[in-house]
Amino acid sequence: IIRAFAASVGPRPGPAPRFDPVARTLADRLGVPAKAAPALDAALCLVAEHELNVSTFAARVAASGGADLYASVGAALYAFSGPRHGSAPVRIAGLVDELGSPRRAKAALLARLERGETVPGFGHRLYPGGDPRTLPLVRWAQRLARGKQDKLQTLLAAADAMAGLGPHPSEAALEGALDATLSAPEAVVALREALGDEDVGEAREDLLLSLPTRLDEAWRRRIAGARAQAALTAAGVDVGELGPRLVRRLTDELETLDAPTAMVPAAGDAATGHLAVRVSGLPVLHRGMSQSATHNQIYSLLLALGLVVIILSVTYRSVRLGLVAASPTILTLLLIYGGMGWLGVHLDIGTSMLASIIIGAGVDYAVHLVSAWREHSGPGAATLAVRETGPAIWTNALMVAAGFFLLTLGEARTLQNVGGLTAAAMLTAAIATFLAVPVLMARSHEAMEAQEGAPISKDNLLEG
Repeated sequence: IIRAFAASVGPRPGPAPRFDPVARTLADRLGVPAKAAPALDAALCLVAEHELNVSTFAARVAASGGADLYASVGAALYAFSGPRHGSAPVRIAGLVDELGSPRRAKAALLARLERGETVPGFGHRLYPGGDPRTLPLVRWAQRLARGKQDKLQTLLAAADAMAGLGPHPSEAALEGALDATLSAPEAVVALREALGDEDVGEAREDLLLSLPTRLDEAWRRRIAGARAQAALTAAGVDVGELGPRLVRRLTDELETLDAPTAMVPAAGDAATGHLAVRVSGLPVLHRGMSQSATHNQIYSLLLALGLVVIILSVTYRSVRLGLVAASPTILTLLLIYGGMGWLGVHLDIGTSMLASIIIGAGVDYAVHLVSAWREHSGPGAATLAVRETGPAIWTNALMVAAGFFLLTLGEARTLQNVGGLTAAAMLTAAIATFLAVPVLMARSHEAMEAQEGAPISKDNLLEG
């Protein structure tokens, strides 16, 4: 297939030779010198090593669906035409033309980055430190382009400029370092002295939430500084001892030119009104949402528990049984939210969903046990109810807990909290069902028998 395809491309297509190497056939059909055939062969070998690129994967997907040979190859070619795959060399050639020459390549590239534009050929997620296949291809290009290396040198100058900038600041690494610093006892004391009555936890959370903005500012500052240095070098300015200061001043001016501005009326203008200033941004938004979740959590929780007790009381035609069936849920809520306070886990949008999950699961477990208990009477009713419902309740609790526990393996702290607390809530609800319901059912039957004046066998009620 590869041999036939190589023979069909270029300005001089023809029949595929039976024994010629693919690279030689491709060089002949493209009309390039024969000395370029080894370079094409090396490029084909290096590309073949990356066997799960987009086009290859598209061909495999099409073939797995039963598509014929032409359709599978066509799927690969269509995927290959994308700007991030086969059409990437065209974009890189346009980048080289835009940069112009090796001398002005760095300044033009940094200006492109400051405009927020991407740089084709750089920043692949699989190769953050650079594609290892690049070096042999560059060596072949240098060998073939002797005397005509302007474009190659321009591209290499762009690569040096990108390498000089280094990677984008890591938000996760900086957040971990800042979190550890702010959690130190000395930092907590300093924050309390500086903030007074304000919540130290909220201030710490605001600092962590503002990290992406600060990282973007640092990244733009680095680009502006490199752009200023490149501009002075390209202009041939002999900065001498004033070099660092001049670069810093030029960096400040570049940042000022690119910063968004707002026109504010003069203070002495009689036609103007009052200028109001209000703190805004993501930290304020997240804090407001967390406060709203905390405020609404209390009312929604009381309303949900009230409705649950009413529905269970109507179902069992007994307020006492309704309260018994709701008791595991209430006990689980007290334990989980008490544990959150003890561990210092804040109530936010994610953890506020715990109440609905706990109410649904806790009531479900208790309803199964109470309903099975009511179907039996006489000695051994408790044992029969537990034998009938126990395996189903514990299987459900363990499976749901295991599913939510997987969320703790992620990197997002919100998902870790929700996953761990929900898993603990499922197991707590199951345990509370088999501890609270038998005791309360026994108490309920004792009270009923005492009112009716009939004897009761406590051992039968608590059996199992």
